Amino acid sequence: MDERLGQSLRRYPWIWLAGTLLLMLAVWSTLATVAGENGRRAWLDWLIPAFAAYGVLAVTVLVPRVVVPRSRGRTSEDRSSLMRWAFAIAPFLGGVGGLMLGSHQWAMTVAFLTSAVLLVYTAVTIRDGEARRA
Repeated sequence: MDERLGQSLRRYPWIWLAGTLLLMLAVWSTLATVAGENGRRAWLDWLIPAFAAYGVLAVTVLVPRVVVPRSRGRTSEDRSSLMRWAFAIAPFLGGVGGLMLGSHQWAMTVAFLTSAVLLVYTAVTIRDGEARRA
């Protein structure tokens, strides 16, 4: 199944980008109405941007220079593309968890914007074939 998803991602990265961003917006808007202002934890507000910085580091350095070359013989280009996509969406997922645990809305906004930029970067990388050359 991961081979089929990877092929689809490599063939249509812009459709995947649009769909992922729409789903992220749907989750974010739902959480904004569900997560109340009670029980806020300020330390989570700084943990989420730190996790977003980790996502940037993972997508731009860790995956292309460490993970993909080490798994070259064991991992296909399709799986490699899926791996990049998963790392790009990770800051948003961390923001979702943080918002549910009591962070403020601005931290979730940072997580959303970071993932959105990383997803665009990943879609361009996949489109240009960098997943094959990294």
